[in-house]
Amino acid sequence: RVLLARLEVEKEVSVRLAIILSLSEFGLDRLTMTERQNHLPRLLQIYRDDPDSGVHGAAEWLLGQWQVWDEMKTIDKGLTTGKVEWKRR
Repeated sequence: RVLLARLEVEKEVSVRLAIILSLSEFGLDRLTMTERQNHLPRLLQIYRDDPDSGVHGAAEWLLGQWQVWDEMKTIDKGLTTGKVEWKRR
């Protein structure tokens, strides 16, 4: 919970990346389904919108650990436009 709270306020890319990767080390038994569902929209938003490819990749890894493949596929369809959008790199 502390890591999830810190992720909301952290601006430094390397720290955000480390937080997300740290969260992936927690098994599904460490966070309840309700806790994951509460934070899922924010993590999906990070996966979709964060301009840093490392943060995007870390979010993808974490979301995969949380087994939310359908949500990621939906986002991926929207991201495959063939052009750079927003501030993504």
